[in-house]
Order: sequence, then structure tokens, then C-alpha cells
Amino acid sequence: MLALLAAGAAPPSLLRGVGAFLLPPVPVPVAPPACAVGVRPRRRSGGTRAATSSVPPSASAADVSAVESLEASLRLERGTWTFRDRHPVAYEVASSSEEAADDAVPILLLNGFGVGSFHQHRLMRRLLLEGQNGYQVYGVDYLGQGSSWPSECDDGDALDERGLGYSADMWLDQIEGFVEEVVLSRGRSEEKGRREGGARGGARASSLSRDVSRRRSGHGHTSKDRSFRRTVTIAVHADANTTPRASNGPENRLRSFRLGFDDLAHSWLLGRLHSIAFIRGESLGLAKGGIAAKMGLESRRLSALLHMQVHLVGNSVGGYLATMLARRRPDLVDSLVLLNATPVWGLNLPGWDGRLPAPLLPKLVGRTMFDFIRDLGTIDKYLEAAYVRREAYDGTFHNKFHSDPSSLAGGLNEPLGAKIRACTEGTGGHAAFASILWSAPASDASHSGRTSEGATTPADFYEALGSLSADVLLLFGDDDPWCTSAVAKRMHVTLCDRAGGGERDPPAQRYVALEGAGHCPNHEAPGAVAKVAARWIEGGTTASDGAMVRRRRRADASLASKGEVASEPWGDVRVREVSIEESRNLGFVDRIVSAMVG
Repeated sequence: MLALLAAGAAPPSLLRGVGAFLLPPVPVPVAPPACAVGVRPRRRSGGTRAATSSVPPSASAADVSAVESLEASLRLERGTWTFRDRHPVAYEVASSSEEAADDAVPILLLNGFGVGSFHQHRLMRRLLLEGQNGYQVYGVDYLGQGSSWPSECDDGDALDERGLGYSADMWLDQIEGFVEEVVLSRGRSEEKGRREGGARGGARASSLSRDVSRRRSGHGHTSKDRSFRRTVTIAVHADANTTPRASNGPENRLRSFRLGFDDLAHSWLLGRLHSIAFIRGESLGLAKGGIAAKMGLESRRLSALLHMQVHLVGNSVGGYLATMLARRRPDLVDSLVLLNATPVWGLNLPGWDGRLPAPLLPKLVGRTMFDFIRDLGTIDKYLEAAYVRREAYDGTFHNKFHSDPSSLAGGLNEPLGAKIRACTEGTGGHAAFASILWSAPASDASHSGRTSEGATTPADFYEALGSLSADVLLLFGDDDPWCTSAVAKRMHVTLCDRAGGGERDPPAQRYVALEGAGHCPNHEAPGAVAKVAARWIEGGTTASDGAMVRRRRRADASLASKGEVASEPWGDVRVREVSIEESRNLGFVDRIVSAMVG
């Protein structure tokens, strides 16, 4: 296989693994398609469409003004979070106001393999324009991808690289920590992070610092830090140390306490409530028939009321990671949106556990394959297979967050392939790529969220998917040559079969197909993805309604109207919901294909 690659003769379908999904590398190139099944997407007639506006032609003057005002308020901030007290991780957060509202809905976009959060800018922008309740949208680069790299790299031999293994478990640990310390911990200033880091005796200052609360100038300086004081209304029993009595007298009435506290106290309280709700299930009247029930809340959903859950939107390998994280830490996840999720991970080659520095043979193999895959010609071939329309990625239209993607780039826009190539120019890419080739799939962690990196028992994707307690939306580009509609339908059936557990209100699951989009709908069909995802998220954002009500709303929400078409500047995308009856009615060939992929 290596000889074929070196000769440039190996088709993407020969390489099964992460690399296949999102092609070329951001700091770490990708091996060819993992879900490759040898079927190329339907090609539609090309040609550059006339630029279109974000405002519908039929919109009134007031609507146009409102949209323009909202677009003017959009902001994108960049920050750095420290992983394991050592490794700098780059992230971005998009919002639609100077200071995000306390009740903004947190959404985390998880990238496919080989790109950074720049691949999410179009979707970030469209989500903010679609969201009715106010969103705060995050993007993060996995360590060894995009702009996230060890401080010093030397082909796996630098001190910061030694002992580091780029694996699914390592990325899951990173995402889990990022969600807890950044996404769900709002308004922590740099000074508070430094103080808490010192109290723990570790260099955790920057990891607890949230760059959304500070503004970076063009020279890398920061403006005045802003910390937020938060208020949370919590219903508690008159006697917090006892469970409610059967009596309806005054002694059993609920009292509402409005608590104001700074970030440190906020974190402490959330941690205590988290422990109570998920471990004891009895304090604060959280036992069956207690306060939580009277408020219409389930104890495992109490954290949603306190901004402790996030919506995960994962493309390709990002969908794989989102699924594994939701299984590992169900308390952190409100719902999942899987965009052409890949059900497989890497090659898991024998003879090395992937921890740097690499032995001689893996180093040579990794270097050879990395240089082949990050070649601009190779990158272009993979993008051509992954996208239906070339204009969506070749620089014809804008890719930038602050530019309307409907406007022509006029030759000034950097093609996606060049951005991907730029992420591979450092001195750590070869070693990182070799490590990923040899790394194992995510370990089969328990629901407690505890895992051991390097565990030998790999998790089965479909088993993990079928065990999820979160609501899941499948949003798949129909013209994906690797993660085909047959793969999506198998996932759909797996999710629907969760109802066999006897729950009266099982988790919601829906499948919407995007005709005219390929493997990366977040970038090729951002308008369609944002519309459907917003309808899905809006269906369950009212925490006070309770988990069961939110599930019913998502299960019944109108995600796609009959014959709905979303117009992108490079072509139309038809939006169609797929019924469970259609998903179960897989043909013989489709069954074989879906079984081969994962």
C-alpha cells in the first residue's frame, strides 16, 4: 500500500481511517478515506452563480434592517486554552453581541480531520443569524491539528512532544476539559484563573483563563479584563438537609433564593450541585417526588438549567468524537448534531502505541505518507471528491467569518486547500501523523467519564451510538463518497432502536438528508445546516420545561418542509427528512456497504 501511495496510484478507498475524512491535514495530514466505498458523488453542472444576499428577496425593509443590524453585531474572538497544564490549544468563539448574554445557548463545533476551526466560519456565522434564543458558538483545534501544537516541536523528539500520543482518547480528554473549563465556565478572567491555578499548585492559569472575556489587539496585547457576576435562581426546600414531607403546609413550601456570586463561587456551586444531582440524587429534594420533580426537572438534567450542557455539532471525525464524548460524559451534552460522522478511527497499526518519539519504521512511514498527502495536488483531489461543487472551496467565494459568503472573493480569498496546507508547515506534523496512524480507537469508557488513555479495549461506534441518552440529529450530505446515505441510515436505525429500553419518552432522533452536499456540509451547505440545526436546538432550549418535554419537542419539530431548498451562492441544496421506514428498508448492497464502514 505504501508503494502505491508513493507512486501516486492508490485511490482514496484503499486507506481506511481518520485521514479519509476531511482529507488533508491541518497540522496533521490525513490518510485517505476511511469510509471510502469507491462511489463518487453526483456531479452537478458547475458554473459560478450570481452572488446572493443573506436577506431573502421577499423580506420587508424592517426585516432587512434587522438582519443588517444583527450582521453588524457579529463578533469572532480567538483565544488559547492550556491542555494538561502544558499544551496550548487554539480556539475561537463567535457571538452576536459585545458581551454574550448569560442565557446564550452554547454550541461547540467539532472539526473533521485535517482542518482547523477556520473550516467552521461559514457555519458559525449562519448559526448566529438563525438562532432565535441567542447562541455562543465555539470552535477548537485538536492538539496536532490546525493551530494547536506543543510549544516546541522537533519531529517528535522535543521535550514537549515526548510521551505524547495523538489518539482518540487524547482528543476526547482535550474536548472534555475544554467544555468544562471554557464552554461551560463563562466569564473567568485571567486573574481568577491565575489565582485558582496557583491554589492547585499547577500552571493552570492560562487554562482557566477565558479569552472571550478579553479582547486581543492586532499586536497580541489584551485589553481590560472583564469578569462577569452571575445570578442563578434555584428552588430549594425550606430544610435543605431533609427530603420534602408529604404535608402541603407552610413548612414544605419551596423558597426561591436569588444567588449572586463571582466566578470562583459559581464554579464551586455548580460542582456541588453536579455531585448532588448525579451521585446522591437526594439532597436539595432531588429524590423522586422531591423539588426537581415539582419543578418539572429530572436530576440528570439539572445542569442544563445552570448552563452546564452543550450542543455538540461534529463533522466527519468530529462526529465520531462527539458520539464518544456524549457516551463518556452524558452530563455535559444536551444534544448532538452529526454531520456525515465517520464511524471508524485510524488504522490502529501494530507494533507501537503511538507515543512519541516514534520508532524508526513508523517515523519513515509517517513522513512519507504525510508528505504525499499534504501535497497541494493531493489535497485538491481529496477536496474534489469530498465536495459536490468546486466553487465552494476553491476561493471563488469568501470563507471568512466577517464576510458574507455570498459575495465573490474577487481573487483575494485563500482557497481551502492552501489553508489546509499551511497547517502542515511546522516541525511537528510528521510525528503527529505517524502517531495517529498507529493510535487505537477511543477506549470503551464507562458512563462515569473515566478513561485510561492507551486502554486496549476499543469502543464500538454503533454500540456507543445506541447507548446514548442524548437527543441526536443526523444531518448528512447525500453526495458523500465515503460516509454514504447507507451509513447514515444504519446510524438512524441504531438510534431508533434505543426505544427498546422501555423508556416512556426515549431520546429523540431525526435524520435529514442534504441533496447537493458532500462530506463537509458545514462548509458546503452552511445555510441549510444552520436552518435545520437551529430548528432542532430551538426545540429544546427551555430548561424549565424538563427533559421529557424537550425531547418531545425535538421529536415533533418541523425540521424540513416538503420540497424545501436552501440556496448557497454556489448552488442549491435540497433538504429532505428521511423516515425510519426508509432507513430500515436498506437494499442488499447498502447493507454490505454500511457494514464495511465501521
